[in-house]
Amino acid sequence: MIMKKYLDLVRVETAKVLSIEERAILDDSSLVNDLGADSLDIMDLTYSLAQKFKVTMPTASLYQHAVDNLTEQELAELFDDNTLTPKGKLLFSESCYKYTKEQLKDIQTLGDIYSETTISNWAALCKAVAESEAKNADLLLIDNINVFFQK
Repeated sequence: MIMKKYLDLVRVETAKVLSIEERAILDDSSLVNDLGADSLDIMDLTYSLAQKFKVTMPTASLYQHAVDNLTEQELAELFDDNTLTPKGKLLFSESCYKYTKEQLKDIQTLGDIYSETTISNWAALCKAVAESEAKNADLLLIDNINVFFQK
């Protein structure tokens, strides 16, 4: 399936979950900052997308998977307290979320990642998971981290 189809399907599901018009949702609309989603909306969207694409969506963030799978030294390369280092930003850009360089200019903290995640990021995640062998986002995120650190 081409990326446009993933974008369209994520837009449709987002409109349903947030009870807003599809046309109000742009590819670069952030769910939290632009569309007003809260944590419960994100959970509903995650469930809805899992059903739509017949995949297992992430149960933990890329950050949490990094904490669970990396050494303290490796984590220090990615995060300085709550702030992303340049290498941390690179991990997010190379992950299945496909954060853009433009997005990452505005993202400094872990909280920024949550609030700046866009429809495009969600569509990129859905595409990567749906086209993966395991169809499991957690496994894919862990694999992203391992590849990034050449483990």
